[in-house]
Amino acid sequence: MQIPTEPTPNLVRVNNISQKTPEKTIRDFFAFCGKIKELELKTDGDHQTALILFERASAAKTAALLSNALLDESHIQVEPYFSNAGAAATDEEKSPTEEDMKPKASVMAELLAAGYTLSDQVIQAGHDFDQKYGVRARVQPYWDRLMANLEKYKVPEKTKQLTDAAQNQANQWLQSSTGQKVQQQVQQHVLDPVAAIHAEAKRLTSERGGGPNQGGASSMPASEKPAA
Repeated sequence: MQIPTEPTPNLVRVNNISQKTPEKTIRDFFAFCGKIKELELKTDGDHQTALILFERASAAKTAALLSNALLDESHIQVEPYFSNAGAAATDEEKSPTEEDMKPKASVMAELLAAGYTLSDQVIQAGHDFDQKYGVRARVQPYWDRLMANLEKYKVPEKTKQLTDAAQNQANQWLQSSTGQKVQQQVQQHVLDPVAAIHAEAKRLTSERGGGPNQGGASSMPASEKPAA
């Protein structure tokens, strides 16, 4: 790959790729983020490193949110190739395409439905990006629909189990006004978004009439999660 002479936000570096992961797997995974112009894969010690040039900066931003996703039992790390390329996306942001406007949470749900393993931290990052950078009038209807799917598409909620465990250990505190406010905030801003994206992944899988490609749309067990 010819590295651009001018910093561009469209280029990302992917580290810690397993030696057994072929280029096609990497290409298929990151194609969920957006169109790929070029991809170069090379050996880096005991692992592999990939350089991926996307057509749109929005796709590269989505890719960067996927750090710690699991590919072939290896937690990949994704970062912008140029640390000072943020301003270069100005023109694209002025005239966004449908790809640019796609909620990051939607990409997370599609990856889960395809059977890829994403930690709850990765899923939460998609939600946080939408809330911070998405145009509310555009993103909120999508989130409203995901929340509505929670009851229809039941998914295992480790988050609820964590809340139950906390209630057993600190019931008095949780019954206090402060404890209840904390629970409400966590439920609204952390637990529900994660569960909603899982529900959307289950809906997508159901629509396609089959199971996911790589063994289930679920986040990794807590014991396997990388540190936040």
